[in-house]
Amino acid sequence: MKYIIKGKTFDFSEEDLDYLYLGEGTEATCYRIRDYENDFVMKIHHDKPEKTTLDKETCKIIKNIDTERIKLPNELIYDEDGNYLGYTIDYVDYKKPKIRSLKISKLVDDFYTLERDIDKLTKNNIYVDDLNIGNTIFSDGIYICDPGSFSIAEEKDEKRYLNYYNRTNINEYEIDEIIFNLFRFTTRERNRIRDLIFSDDEYLSDILKYLGFDKEEKANNYFKQLVYR
Repeated sequence: MKYIIKGKTFDFSEEDLDYLYLGEGTEATCYRIRDYENDFVMKIHHDKPEKTTLDKETCKIIKNIDTERIKLPNELIYDEDGNYLGYTIDYVDYKKPKIRSLKISKLVDDFYTLERDIDKLTKNNIYVDDLNIGNTIFSDGIYICDPGSFSIAEEKDEKRYLNYYNRTNINEYEIDEIIFNLFRFTTRERNRIRDLIFSDDEYLSDILKYLGFDKEEKANNYFKQLVYR
């Protein structure tokens, strides 16, 4: 099978693709392309995906947006006849230290960067969707690596809700999937934290900034105290 990426042809047999295979989801199959001059992931859309794939026009737009922790497409992939097949994305080494080895200060920095990425995408009228643990890689930091459900807000009514939509998603993502699990909070503690964040319209990192950063014990004690307020 021949894949055309930025004018360059990559020709792989079925055996080659089996060797390069990284994994797949409802949208696409991922292959890691690595040699002396390349190290990236090809995301090739399924012929019959279970959900909507990232269309060519959206891909062209979001690949020009500069984000740090949300990995966006780099180049579009075509076949020999010029048909759009998918896109390339940076490879992130998931074999590096996992999230539990990161200090709270690093978590705060990563969440803050994620939130800035979300805001930047929002300002470009991009809906950021499908933020979940399965689309996240914990490496030397936290990366979101699946923009397949991102879309463009074209109507005025859609644009009005962009900020609220993205803020809600990033808060649900970081609370439920990472922080609560990392510190193993009780249901009462989780509910109290949610109330604080949404009542004050704050990001979780806004609260974490006051926890002494790299003092995990202080963070634990802080959250335990919330139960009695």
